[in-house]
Amino acid sequence: MYSYRKPIRRKKSRKSKSLYVTAMVLAVLGIFAAKLLVIFPTVYATADIQDVKLANTLAIPWPAYGQSAVGVKGHGVVSASPNQSARPTASVAKLVTALAILEKKPLVNNEQGEQIVISDADIAIYDFYLSHQGVVVDIKPGQSISQYKALQYMLILSANNIADISAKWAFGSVDEYTAYANDMIKKMGLSTMHIDDASGLSPKTISSAEDLVRLGEYALDNPVIADIVAQESIDLPEGTQKINTNVFLNYQGNGVIGIKNGLTDEAGGVLLAAAKRTVDNTQLTIISVVMGSERYFDSQKDAVALIDPTVSALSGSASIAAGTVVGHYDVPWGENADVITKEPITLNKWTNALDASYVELYPITTTTQKGTVVGKMTVPQDNANASEAQIMLDSDVNNPSTKWRIMGLINKTSY
Repeated sequence: MYSYRKPIRRKKSRKSKSLYVTAMVLAVLGIFAAKLLVIFPTVYATADIQDVKLANTLAIPWPAYGQSAVGVKGHGVVSASPNQSARPTASVAKLVTALAILEKKPLVNNEQGEQIVISDADIAIYDFYLSHQGVVVDIKPGQSISQYKALQYMLILSANNIADISAKWAFGSVDEYTAYANDMIKKMGLSTMHIDDASGLSPKTISSAEDLVRLGEYALDNPVIADIVAQESIDLPEGTQKINTNVFLNYQGNGVIGIKNGLTDEAGGVLLAAAKRTVDNTQLTIISVVMGSERYFDSQKDAVALIDPTVSALSGSASIAAGTVVGHYDVPWGENADVITKEPITLNKWTNALDASYVELYPITTTTQKGTVVGKMTVPQDNANASEAQIMLDSDVNNPSTKWRIMGLINKTSY
């Protein structure tokens, strides 16, 4: 007898499916655990040769009063008198005002920019500075001054009323300007500087001589400011001409190209000067600052007098001091870690420490302690050889916290 049996359909094993899911979960957890507990996140390095210390027998003849510093445009402060502190800057602060205005309302050379219309309130500013024996430019309500002309009045004539009027025009008020300016100089790394006003009359507008050298670098990097501070005179609307208050500007062929002078009772005489010079066949812009002279012209002549001794000093041997910052590691979960020279590096010429030098930094892939060698610095010498020196961490680079790792994974932060 023929019979038919219906085939039995076998169900897939629940056990094998469960094992597959478990394996996938374990794989994901393994990747998560590796990133959470094992893999060291990327720590990027930045090389930056920040400073070179003079080490030769030629002393810089610092004035006996106040404080002074010298530098090289593009290479920072190279030497300074030992008594650096934050002191009133007088009208040198107008360079900050000009930089802030040009950051807010950029100009290019030969462009006049927007018109600043003089209001009745601006006359009160004029009267205030006139009563305090400050330098002013005559104005009247309804008069228009171009942005470029205002910058000329500020930087060539040192007009205090125009500094305030321009700051108010660009930022809405002098208070809003000072807030902006202090944020700007903080980003510039000018740690001793504080801006309390637009003109520099306030004794609370302060800086060290070293930071004024650095301010000079920023100012000369701006082509509009560099052009204005090099102008020996300015034509006024009534047809008269006034000379730059920086009286040593290109005086008797001294090569001075600017940049700003100042005088108040609290600051004394101040001059931030710059001059083109050739050092070992390399053209450099030397920057000098003298602050705090009792007699106004002492700071002017003494700042200019620092330039040639600086050239002589730069022409001699030099060293990069142990502990000089030459780079840093960007640590996303903590403070950046500076990289410093482990030992002094001796050079037979200071200019060898400029553009020809380079720093090689190794990647950091694990917890690394302060003092660990993380790279090398190479400086060419005249004999076609090169000096090499080890560079090391100036602080610890520790593992990130578990919380930071978890947040990094949640936010898809790249390791």
